[in-house]
Amino acid sequence: MILGLSTGCFYKFNINIYQKIENILNSRSNAIEISFPFKDDFLKFKPFKIENMNWISIHLPWKNIIYSKNKETQHILNKIKEIEKIIEVKYFIIHPNVVKNFNVLENFNLLVENLGSIEKFGSKLKDLKKIKREFNPNFLLDLAHIYKIDNHMKQLNDTIKLFNRNLKMIHVSGFKNNNEHSMLYNADNIRGSNTIF
Repeated sequence: MILGLSTGCFYKFNINIYQKIENILNSRSNAIEISFPFKDDFLKFKPFKIENMNWISIHLPWKNIIYSKNKETQHILNKIKEIEKIIEVKYFIIHPNVVKNFNVLENFNLLVENLGSIEKFGSKLKDLKKIKREFNPNFLLDLAHIYKIDNHMKQLNDTIKLFNRNLKMIHVSGFKNNNEHSMLYNADNIRGSNTIF
């Protein structure tokens, strides 16, 4: 089984991205997600060879950015190419609400993550159906995001059926007191996690 951690797990810790990566490499995980909320942090990242991981994914920036035919997207694409020369990245993760043009990302192994805010494109099942119909990407299923918009988890089975063979990764994170990334052991959405496993 491939089971890993995200550098996003350390968002409350005052440590840099390299220290976060090191913490995960020193764990018993065999997978890592390197997460970059902001474009500037992604562009400053100095990639290095990562060994003893069966799965490496990189979460592309999602704050204050729009992916389209523009300069900032080109900078991101150039950085992806640089990273791919050094790190064997399985997938690059993207939030669909910040993508204006999926075609600019078509040359990369992309995972589209479902979101958890009704006002954000990519949260509703109809949004995900539209993305699948128009672009047919691979998907990442985030359980806490499903729970946030549907605490009865009714959308979970429909989402899994929609993603079908395109489902490549699952974020198993907790939802507690309106925090989408709480510890799973005491989360409100543990019921949904049991449905998957």
